[in-house]
Amino acid sequence: MLAKLSRTKPTRFQKLNNLDWLRLLFALQVAVAHSVSHLEQKSIGFLDNFPGVPAFFFVSGLLIYASYQNCNNIGDYARNRAMRLLPALVVVTFFGVFLAISANSLEYAEQNYKTYFIWFFAQITLGQAYNPELFRNIGVGVINGSLWTITTEILFYIFVPFISYAEKFIRGLIYYLLVISFTVYAFGNSIFGVKLALGKTLFEFLGLTPIVWGWMFAFGIIAYKKFDFIAQFLPYFKYAAIPLIELLFLAKMKAL
Repeated sequence: MLAKLSRTKPTRFQKLNNLDWLRLLFALQVAVAHSVSHLEQKSIGFLDNFPGVPAFFFVSGLLIYASYQNCNNIGDYARNRAMRLLPALVVVTFFGVFLAISANSLEYAEQNYKTYFIWFFAQITLGQAYNPELFRNIGVGVINGSLWTITTEILFYIFVPFISYAEKFIRGLIYYLLVISFTVYAFGNSIFGVKLALGKTLFEFLGLTPIVWGWMFAFGIIAYKKFDFIAQFLPYFKYAAIPLIELLFLAKMKAL
């Protein structure tokens, strides 16, 4: 019922739209920026001027909403999302286990097999931010500090059908959600600074959800809805390369 009632007129993208490549590029920017920070390589620290997380969430908002609108039913949508995410996530998690065993020995892993199992299960569900104390001696203390974005992404997968359904009754819902989410993003640390479990504040827990980051996804959804209008300007986007190169140059000079 939800799938049938929540459909809007789908927008069909050209197969070669490069959006998945853009998501890969933004994800690489996050990985490289984190590596640069941990390795203290200031020579390419200018990459921080081009944050990949907002751009990644923006493109994800566009593509995930489009995926739901273009699926025949909610079952197909869930299957597509699972096949898109889970295989790579499981591989990365197995690599994390291998890394932990290599750092601490197989015997140590056997002695703490429950913690390893809980960590593995958390990584492939919604607990990517979970990092047990026994992993703190590995690298920078976190096996994969970027995976918290997967929690946000999965929750957005879940929210999309409900958002799409609610749009039939609330005109301009995406704009309301964008404003609410951005308000939480901008002022949430002051409003929701109360300490909860594990010494974390409520805002820190909300920071793993689309409640804080949803405004970035919302811009992507709006771009999907207005794609026919935006498409007429896409041929001119290549001219943005010159000012972007100039910004990169200036940022690098500043970093040096």
